[in-house]
Amino acid sequence: MSATHDQFVALGGGSAQAVAATTRADGTIVLAPDLWTGTTREGRIVVIAHELTHVVLHSQTSASARWLVEGPPEWTAYHDTSLSLPVIAPQPAEAVRAGHPASGPPADAAFTDGPLQAAYQSAFVWCTFLVQHSTAARFTAFVIDATSQSAAQLATIFEAHYGSSIAALSDAYQQFQRTTFGVVRPSA
Repeated sequence: MSATHDQFVALGGGSAQAVAATTRADGTIVLAPDLWTGTTREGRIVVIAHELTHVVLHSQTSASARWLVEGPPEWTAYHDTSLSLPVIAPQPAEAVRAGHPASGPPADAAFTDGPLQAAYQSAFVWCTFLVQHSTAARFTAFVIDATSQSAAQLATIFEAHYGSSIAALSDAYQQFQRTTFGVVRPSA
């Protein structure tokens, strides 16, 4: 654990005040002192599970899509908690309730241009959908195959595992979000 936020940033941690930990290219996990000490036991388990998933997948150096780099660690960290999807992902839930469900995973720009928490939450929701749309075993096999490849290979690997494109799952994904976040569509 770094002693100060400046040391955390110097060791490779994000400059954002909301980043509790980061995994360096060498697999070292660096904890942000202020956030770590203020985090609950369950929150610490989530943070460590997320970072250890990066280590196992070697995803901290992956050239794949950011949703694939950050979504599976979020899914691994949260899927066995007692927290509901709306609690874990309040920002996507709010967007769905406002009539704006996502049509697929967040774009890479969401991780740099938008609120970072929203991007992580959206990646988590997409990964949860993929697991529920098929199986955890299929999702895991896809993640293992795709994480070590470039983003240019993602569509081919996705189709090999899921039998369709990401775009072809858009309607099913939007329905999953509406159902999960309690939004009922009026009948026609």
